[in-house]
Amino acid sequence: MSFDVSSAVVRRCELILIIDLLPSMENVNEAQWTSEWLKNSNPNIETQIFQGIDACWPNETELNDCMGVVTTGSTYSCMEDYPHTESLFKFFKMVILLEIPLLTICYSAQMLVRWLAGKENVTCLPVPHIGSIRIQSLTHGDTNHCFSLLNNMLDEPLISSIAQSDGFILPDEHKKFSVQVGSLMKETCFIHQASATKWNYQGFQLLGLPVWGIQFHPNWPADGAEAVFRIVKSHNSDIVVERQGIFDEIGRHRVASRFLSACCTNLPSSSGIV
Repeated sequence: MSFDVSSAVVRRCELILIIDLLPSMENVNEAQWTSEWLKNSNPNIETQIFQGIDACWPNETELNDCMGVVTTGSTYSCMEDYPHTESLFKFFKMVILLEIPLLTICYSAQMLVRWLAGKENVTCLPVPHIGSIRIQSLTHGDTNHCFSLLNNMLDEPLISSIAQSDGFILPDEHKKFSVQVGSLMKETCFIHQASATKWNYQGFQLLGLPVWGIQFHPNWPADGAEAVFRIVKSHNSDIVVERQGIFDEIGRHRVASRFLSACCTNLPSSSGIV
């Protein structure tokens, strides 16, 4: 992978590249959600998806042809080393050197922090389920009953969108430990941009650079999880919701909109994220 930075590049003003960091064996539509979110935010945007975990990374020519890059979340742990880890760090470096607007989401935001601060300087929260939403059944006491209910509701578009071959995924359920940016804020170049209950540093920007990180997935509808539970409860009133942490909806959209503004200064305005 070359990191020579070309000068005087002319970027294609409507293309955003999406780097999918989910394991290839998991049939999760995170990248597709991201693509739909971007297009809904501005109908002039085009997207192209790269499977980063499968060593399919954009080259410098492809990057010079785009106006922005989004790296997705993942089920990987940000504190472990994987075959793709060094490639991801090199990719961050190339995008930043090329001065391309970059939005990192969830796992990739944590990995950006780890790359900049060093693995030895990042800390993990003691509880891995910050911000998670759990499904509970008062009658059965576990999630298996809820999953069987969901299987009977696949005609509902929102339910079918989270259905996987081995279950259902809610994007705001974080099963892995998360890098805590807070202790690094005063000593490094991170700018705090958004907070949340039990998560003081939900969003950040790198000082002087068009680079953002957001813990909560902006591509997931603001009331998406609640909508799922409303559908479930309409089928069985015994289902209850326990929310472990409340994210600042305004904050997460603020970070996302700043990234889009950096990308889309030459695009017609739309009624998307504000």
